[in-house]
Amino acid sequence: MKELLLQQAKFNARFLGINMDGITEEDALRVPEHGCNNINWILGHILFSRRSIAKMLGKVPEAEIDLSMYARGIAKDGYAGKLLPLAYLQEQLSIHQEKIINALETSGDMEAEFAEKLSFGLSHENYHVGQISILRQAAGKSGAIK
Repeated sequence: MKELLLQQAKFNARFLGINMDGITEEDALRVPEHGCNNINWILGHILFSRRSIAKMLGKVPEAEIDLSMYARGIAKDGYAGKLLPLAYLQEQLSIHQEKIINALETSGDMEAEFAEKLSFGLSHENYHVGQISILRQAAGKSGAIK
């Protein structure tokens, strides 16, 4: 199970990176017409989730970052003007990805319940990576995954 989780985490990071290639701050802040959150919020929400996964794996971040505006259920008018810069989110995502990969590579056997929680977190991330793919195209960019 550990190898599958490791593979899933690596795939998520790879596909997220591919989908974010060429996305500007302006693209990331564009509010979609169909009512979903923008790329910046989704990226911050993925970071919010990755922090939880890292903590589950015992990799507590050095500094706490206020990510409350990226929590599930926050209405768009609740985070207007509070979103973090795209470059900062991408940097933090990379740092947390490294922590997760390192923790999975060095961990021993996992109890099934714990592995299921990790799998859910990584599947949740994958869902949002797919949203970014759609929003990328809505921003006029070509599909990134060929």
